[in-house]
Amino acid sequence: MLIQLPRLTSSLRDPCDVDQAYLRRKAILHNRSTANSLPRLELARTIVHQWDEASVEVRQAYKQFVGAVVELVDGEVATDEFQEVALTVYRLFAGSLQEHEDDSGVGEKK
Repeated sequence: MLIQLPRLTSSLRDPCDVDQAYLRRKAILHNRSTANSLPRLELARTIVHQWDEASVEVRQAYKQFVGAVVELVDGEVATDEFQEVALTVYRLFAGSLQEHEDDSGVGEKK
C-alpha cells in the first residue's frame, strides 16, 4: 500500500492567513499612494489655478504635460525635484506664450 507523502513546499511553509496578508498589503499600498498623490495634487493646483473645477480637457492636457516632463527627465527623479522641473518647464513655456501674445498685441495696436 502506497502512502502519499506531503509535498516538501507544503511542509516548509508556515501557516499563512492569505486574507490577512491581502489586507496588510492593501493598507500599505493605500498609504503609499496617498503619500505620493499629495505632492502631485499640489503641483496640479499650482499649474491649473482652479484644478477642482477644471474640465476634462484641461485635466487631460495637464496629464499630457506631466507625461512629457517625465519623458524629459527619464522618470528618474525624486518627487520634489520633479515638481521643481515641472514648474520650471511650465514657466518657461508660459513665459514664451505670454511674450508671443504681447508681440501680437503690439502688432494689433499699430
